[in-house]
Amino acid sequence: MCYDFLTYGFLYKSLLICSQLGVANAEQGLADAQQNFERYKNLYEGGGATKAQFDQYKLALENSKNRLSQARKELSSAAVTAPFSGYITAKSAEEGAFANVGTPIATLIDISELKVQLSVPERNVYALKVGDAVDITSNVYPGAVFKGKIKFIGYQGDQSHNYPVEVSIANEKKTPLKSGTYVDVAFNRKSEVPSIQIPREALVGSMKDASVYVVGTDNIARLKKIVIGGDNGDYLEVQSGLLEGEQVVTAGHINLTDSTKVTVIK
Repeated sequence: MCYDFLTYGFLYKSLLICSQLGVANAEQGLADAQQNFERYKNLYEGGGATKAQFDQYKLALENSKNRLSQARKELSSAAVTAPFSGYITAKSAEEGAFANVGTPIATLIDISELKVQLSVPERNVYALKVGDAVDITSNVYPGAVFKGKIKFIGYQGDQSHNYPVEVSIANEKKTPLKSGTYVDVAFNRKSEVPSIQIPREALVGSMKDASVYVVGTDNIARLKKIVIGGDNGDYLEVQSGLLEGEQVVTAGHINLTDSTKVTVIK
Protein backbone atom coordinates (compact mmCIF):
# COMPACT_ATOMS: atom_id res chain seq x y z
CA MET A 1 0.00 0.00 0.00
CA CYS A 2 1.26 3.53 -0.92
CA TYR A 3 -0.06 6.96 0.33
CA ASP A 4 0.93 10.60 -0.26
CA PHE A 5 1.25 13.03 2.62
CA LEU A 6 -0.52 16.38 2.17
CA THR A 7 0.57 19.73 3.58
CA TYR A 8 -1.25 23.01 4.12
CA GLY A 9 0.82 26.21 3.81
CA PHE A 10 4.55 26.34 4.43
CA LEU A 11 6.31 23.04 4.63
CA TYR A 12 6.72 21.21 7.91
CA LYS A 13 9.79 22.61 9.68
CA SER A 14 9.21 26.34 9.14
CA LEU A 15 5.61 26.03 10.29
CA LEU A 16 6.59 23.74 13.15
CA ILE A 17 9.15 26.20 14.58
CA CYS A 18 6.61 29.03 14.57
CA SER A 19 4.03 26.80 16.27
CA GLN A 20 6.51 25.68 18.91
CA LEU A 21 7.37 29.29 19.71
CA GLY A 22 3.66 30.08 19.94
CA VAL A 23 3.12 27.30 22.48
CA ALA A 24 6.13 28.43 24.56
CA ASN A 25 4.88 32.04 24.62
CA ALA A 26 1.36 30.93 25.52
CA GLU A 27 2.65 28.75 28.37
CA GLN A 28 4.67 31.68 29.76
CA GLY A 29 1.63 33.95 29.41
CA LEU A 30 -0.52 31.44 31.31
CA ALA A 31 2.05 31.20 34.10
CA ASP A 32 2.10 35.01 34.47
CA ALA A 33 -1.71 35.20 34.41
CA GLN A 34 -1.97 32.45 37.02
CA GLN A 35 0.45 34.29 39.31
CA ASN A 36 -1.42 37.60 38.95
CA PHE A 37 -4.75 35.89 39.54
CA GLU A 38 -3.55 34.22 42.77
CA ARG A 39 -2.17 37.50 44.07
CA TYR A 40 -5.33 39.50 43.40
CA LYS A 41 -7.48 36.67 44.71
CA ASN A 42 -5.69 36.92 48.04
CA LEU A 43 -5.94 40.72 47.99
CA TYR A 44 -9.64 40.60 47.18
CA GLU A 45 -10.35 38.10 49.94
CA GLY A 46 -8.40 40.31 52.38
CA GLY A 47 -10.13 43.50 51.28
CA GLY A 48 -7.04 44.92 49.53
CA ALA A 49 -8.51 44.83 45.99
CA THR A 50 -11.86 45.54 44.41
CA LYS A 51 -14.08 42.91 42.80
CA ALA A 52 -13.57 44.63 39.46
CA GLN A 53 -9.81 44.13 39.74
CA PHE A 54 -10.30 40.50 40.77
CA ASP A 55 -12.66 39.86 37.80
CA GLN A 56 -10.16 41.52 35.45
CA TYR A 57 -7.35 39.11 36.36
CA LYS A 58 -9.74 36.15 36.43
CA LEU A 59 -10.75 36.96 32.84
CA ALA A 60 -7.08 37.37 31.88
CA LEU A 61 -6.39 33.87 33.25
CA GLU A 62 -9.21 32.34 31.17
CA ASN A 63 -7.96 34.13 28.06
CA SER A 64 -4.43 32.80 28.65
CA LYS A 65 -5.78 29.25 28.94
CA ASN A 66 -7.65 29.67 25.65
CA ARG A 67 -4.53 31.05 23.89
CA LEU A 68 -2.48 28.05 25.08
CA SER A 69 -5.16 25.63 23.89
CA GLN A 70 -5.21 27.31 20.46
CA ALA A 71 -1.40 27.32 20.24
CA ARG A 72 -1.26 23.60 21.02
CA LYS A 73 -3.91 22.94 18.38
CA GLU A 74 -1.86 24.86 15.79
CA LEU A 75 1.24 22.88 16.79
CA SER A 76 -0.57 19.58 16.25
CA SER A 77 -1.68 20.78 12.80
CA ALA A 78 1.88 21.78 11.88
CA ALA A 79 3.23 18.24 12.16
CA VAL A 80 2.78 15.80 9.28
CA THR A 81 1.71 12.51 10.85
CA ALA A 82 2.01 9.23 8.98
CA PRO A 83 -1.24 7.21 8.85
CA PHE A 84 0.77 4.01 9.34
CA SER A 85 4.32 2.78 9.98
CA GLY A 86 6.50 2.26 6.92
CA TYR A 87 9.38 3.49 4.79
CA ILE A 88 9.65 6.74 2.82
CA THR A 89 10.43 5.81 -0.79
CA ALA A 90 10.09 9.23 -2.43
CA LYS A 91 10.52 12.84 -1.30
CA SER A 92 8.60 15.26 -3.53
CA ALA A 93 9.32 18.58 -1.80
CA GLU A 94 12.21 20.27 -0.03
CA GLU A 95 12.27 21.86 3.42
CA GLY A 96 11.17 25.47 3.39
CA ALA A 97 9.32 25.24 0.10
CA PHE A 98 5.76 26.48 -0.22
CA ALA A 99 3.19 23.75 -0.79
CA ASN A 100 -0.38 24.31 -1.88
CA VAL A 101 -3.27 22.30 -0.50
CA GLY A 102 -3.08 18.76 -1.87
CA THR A 103 0.62 18.89 -2.75
CA PRO A 104 2.31 15.51 -2.11
CA ILE A 105 5.55 15.86 -0.13
CA ALA A 106 6.54 12.22 0.41
CA THR A 107 5.50 8.67 -0.41
CA LEU A 108 5.28 6.12 2.39
CA ILE A 109 5.10 2.40 1.77
CA ASP A 110 4.08 -0.35 4.19
CA ILE A 111 5.67 -3.72 3.38
CA SER A 112 4.51 -5.63 6.45
CA GLU A 113 1.89 -7.13 4.15
CA LEU A 114 2.52 -7.37 0.42
CA LYS A 115 0.09 -7.70 -2.46
CA VAL A 116 0.76 -9.86 -5.50
CA GLN A 117 -1.07 -8.83 -8.68
CA LEU A 118 -1.44 -11.27 -11.55
CA SER A 119 -3.71 -12.21 -14.44
CA VAL A 120 -5.38 -15.61 -14.56
CA PRO A 121 -6.85 -17.12 -17.75
CA GLU A 122 -10.59 -17.65 -17.98
CA ARG A 123 -10.22 -21.43 -18.01
CA ASN A 124 -8.53 -21.34 -14.59
CA VAL A 125 -10.10 -18.37 -12.82
CA TYR A 126 -13.44 -20.10 -12.24
CA ALA A 127 -11.71 -22.69 -10.06
CA LEU A 128 -10.43 -19.96 -7.69
CA LYS A 129 -12.21 -18.56 -4.67
CA VAL A 130 -11.49 -15.57 -2.42
CA GLY A 131 -9.73 -16.89 0.68
CA ASP A 132 -8.00 -19.77 -1.12
CA ALA A 133 -4.47 -20.46 0.10
CA VAL A 134 -1.64 -20.14 -2.42
CA ASP A 135 2.07 -20.94 -2.38
CA ILE A 136 4.47 -18.18 -3.41
CA THR A 137 8.13 -18.61 -4.30
CA SER A 138 10.90 -16.27 -5.42
CA ASN A 139 14.36 -16.68 -6.91
CA VAL A 140 15.56 -14.32 -4.18
CA TYR A 141 15.09 -17.08 -1.58
CA PRO A 142 15.54 -20.47 -3.29
CA GLY A 143 13.60 -23.19 -1.51
CA ALA A 144 11.51 -20.80 0.59
CA VAL A 145 7.72 -21.02 0.25
CA PHE A 146 5.56 -18.09 1.33
CA LYS A 147 1.93 -18.64 2.26
CA GLY A 148 -0.60 -16.25 0.80
CA LYS A 149 -4.36 -15.90 0.37
CA ILE A 150 -6.51 -14.73 -2.52
CA LYS A 151 -8.02 -11.36 -1.55
CA PHE A 152 -9.68 -10.32 -4.81
CA ILE A 153 -10.81 -11.86 -8.10
CA GLY A 154 -11.82 -9.47 -10.88
CA TYR A 155 -15.30 -9.54 -12.38
CA GLN A 156 -14.21 -8.38 -15.82
CA GLY A 157 -11.51 -9.84 -18.02
CA ASP A 158 -9.35 -8.18 -20.64
CA GLN A 159 -9.42 -8.78 -24.40
CA SER A 160 -7.47 -12.00 -23.95
CA HIS A 161 -9.98 -13.26 -21.34
CA ASN A 162 -7.51 -12.91 -18.47
CA TYR A 163 -8.86 -11.79 -15.09
CA PRO A 164 -7.05 -9.73 -12.42
CA VAL A 165 -6.36 -11.58 -9.18
CA GLU A 166 -4.78 -10.17 -6.02
CA VAL A 167 -3.02 -12.27 -3.41
CA SER A 168 -1.92 -10.99 0.01
CA ILE A 169 1.19 -12.26 1.78
CA ALA A 170 2.59 -11.45 5.20
CA ASN A 171 6.20 -10.28 4.92
CA GLU A 172 8.35 -12.54 7.08
CA LYS A 173 11.32 -11.17 9.02
CA LYS A 174 13.58 -14.13 8.21
CA THR A 175 12.98 -13.82 4.46
CA PRO A 176 11.82 -10.23 3.87
CA LEU A 177 10.63 -9.29 0.40
CA LYS A 178 10.76 -5.83 -1.15
CA SER A 179 7.96 -4.15 -3.03
CA GLY A 180 8.22 -4.83 -6.77
CA THR A 181 9.93 -8.23 -6.46
CA TYR A 182 8.93 -10.85 -9.06
CA VAL A 183 7.41 -13.99 -7.55
CA ASP A 184 5.81 -17.23 -8.76
CA VAL A 185 2.32 -18.08 -7.53
CA ALA A 186 1.05 -21.66 -7.32
CA PHE A 187 -2.68 -22.13 -6.74
CA ASN A 188 -3.67 -25.16 -4.70
CA ARG A 189 -6.97 -25.59 -6.51
CA LYS A 190 -6.94 -27.41 -9.81
CA SER A 191 -9.07 -26.23 -12.68
CA GLU A 192 -12.00 -28.49 -13.54
CA VAL A 193 -12.24 -26.85 -16.96
CA PRO A 194 -10.33 -28.86 -19.60
CA SER A 195 -7.70 -27.01 -21.58
CA ILE A 196 -5.26 -27.61 -24.40
CA GLN A 197 -1.62 -27.02 -23.56
CA ILE A 198 1.52 -27.15 -25.66
CA PRO A 199 5.20 -27.35 -24.73
CA ARG A 200 6.83 -23.94 -24.72
CA GLU A 201 9.30 -25.23 -27.35
CA ALA A 202 6.44 -25.51 -29.86
CA LEU A 203 5.75 -21.76 -29.85
CA VAL A 204 6.60 -19.85 -33.01
CA GLY A 205 6.69 -16.08 -32.61
CA SER A 206 5.70 -14.22 -29.46
CA MET A 207 3.02 -14.78 -26.85
CA LYS A 208 0.90 -12.01 -28.40
CA ASP A 209 1.47 -13.16 -31.98
CA ALA A 210 1.68 -16.90 -31.51
CA SER A 211 1.77 -19.71 -34.04
CA VAL A 212 2.65 -23.41 -34.11
CA TYR A 213 3.52 -25.91 -36.79
CA VAL A 214 0.93 -28.68 -36.91
CA VAL A 215 1.76 -32.00 -38.60
CA GLY A 216 -1.13 -33.90 -40.19
CA THR A 217 -1.45 -37.50 -41.26
CA ASP A 218 0.22 -36.58 -44.56
CA ASN A 219 3.39 -35.51 -42.66
CA ILE A 220 3.01 -31.92 -43.90
CA ALA A 221 3.85 -29.19 -41.37
CA ARG A 222 1.39 -26.32 -41.58
CA LEU A 223 1.72 -23.06 -39.69
CA LYS A 224 -1.36 -22.21 -37.61
CA LYS A 225 -2.20 -19.06 -35.69
CA ILE A 226 -3.14 -19.66 -32.08
CA VAL A 227 -4.17 -17.58 -29.06
CA ILE A 228 -2.22 -18.14 -25.84
CA GLY A 229 -4.36 -17.98 -22.73
CA GLY A 230 -1.92 -18.63 -19.92
CA ASP A 231 1.70 -19.33 -19.07
CA ASN A 232 2.19 -22.41 -16.88
CA GLY A 233 5.96 -22.56 -16.94
CA ASP A 234 7.08 -25.29 -19.34
CA TYR A 235 3.63 -25.40 -20.93
CA LEU A 236 1.41 -22.76 -22.54
CA GLU A 237 -2.37 -22.85 -22.51
CA VAL A 238 -4.02 -22.48 -25.91
CA GLN A 239 -7.34 -20.68 -25.96
CA SER A 240 -8.09 -21.10 -29.65
CA GLY A 241 -6.56 -22.15 -32.96
CA LEU A 242 -5.62 -25.72 -31.99
CA LEU A 243 -7.68 -28.91 -31.77
CA GLU A 244 -7.26 -31.66 -29.23
CA GLY A 245 -5.01 -34.42 -30.55
CA GLU A 246 -3.20 -32.33 -33.17
CA GLN A 247 0.56 -32.87 -33.30
CA VAL A 248 2.79 -29.83 -32.95
CA VAL A 249 6.46 -29.47 -33.86
CA THR A 250 8.71 -28.95 -30.84
CA ALA A 251 12.14 -29.01 -32.56
CA GLY A 252 13.64 -28.13 -35.92
CA HIS A 253 11.86 -24.81 -36.50
CA ILE A 254 14.93 -23.08 -37.94
CA ASN A 255 14.72 -24.68 -41.39
CA LEU A 256 10.98 -25.23 -41.34
CA THR A 257 8.50 -23.33 -43.53
CA ASP A 258 4.77 -23.61 -44.06
CA SER A 259 3.56 -26.70 -45.97
CA THR A 260 6.92 -28.46 -45.72
CA LYS A 261 7.16 -32.26 -45.82
CA VAL A 262 8.62 -33.50 -42.52
CA THR A 263 9.63 -36.73 -40.84
CA VAL A 264 8.18 -37.25 -37.42
CA ILE A 265 10.71 -38.53 -34.91
CA LYS A 266 9.18 -40.11 -31.85
